[in-house]
Amino acid sequence: MLEKGSMVLYWYKNSLVVTLSITVLTILTSSIGGYIFGKFDFRGKNILFVCILASMMVPFQVTLTIMAPVILLFLAFQKQFIKGITLTGMK
Repeated sequence: MLEKGSMVLYWYKNSLVVTLSITVLTILTSSIGGYIFGKFDFRGKNILFVCILASMMVPFQVTLTIMAPVILLFLAFQKQFIKGITLTGMK
């Protein structure tokens, strides 16, 4: 599985690069946001903070359940859009 020429190490390296870059960017943006909320006073600070906390408290499954009809509608329109493109290009 890990012999020379195997793609597993290449895939592992790609996964590591993606994971580390996303982790570093998340830590960077979160720490900047926390610093701004802690040090500066601006209009709407409390409302924005409550919205961020509320969005973190809602599980992904709830969001997915709410978005399921929208996703299905998008998929239906996508099929119609592709049919329209392919049929209009034919003589």
